[in-house]
Amino acid sequence: GVDGVLVKATGNETILGTKNFQDGIQVAGKTPVLTKATTDYAITDSKGNPAMFGGGYIKLYRRGDLVYLTASLKLAVGKFNQGVWFNPPDWARPIDKARFSLKREDNTNALFIFNSPGNGDNTIICVDKISANTWLNGSA
Repeated sequence: GVDGVLVKATGNETILGTKNFQDGIQVAGKTPVLTKATTDYAITDSKGNPAMFGGGYIKLYRRGDLVYLTASLKLAVGKFNQGVWFNPPDWARPIDKARFSLKREDNTNALFIFNSPGNGDNTIICVDKISANTWLNGSA
């Protein structure tokens, strides 16, 4: 109880004080981002996929329930509407059709879609046409 008022274990309530939320908490109707980063991350680079990467990397990492992507890579082959990176880890799923852009060397955007439809066919798809040996940089 808080100030002699009984707080229920379930259901929505407005209270002043502290409550232990077993299934998570919300602030103003939204789940807060955890401030402590997890150690979950995955990286794909020219060592892990030499047919795709001429250099650089794509890295996924998680902070709480949010998954972030950073990339600095050179494609070894030209791409247009094709997959770039396969088999993201289980902790990065499900992310379905999240769109993000990476900058080309000439500072123009290249659009990508992270597609994880749940059937095991997980990939980052390069939507725009990108020539071989083009460097791409950015985060999402």
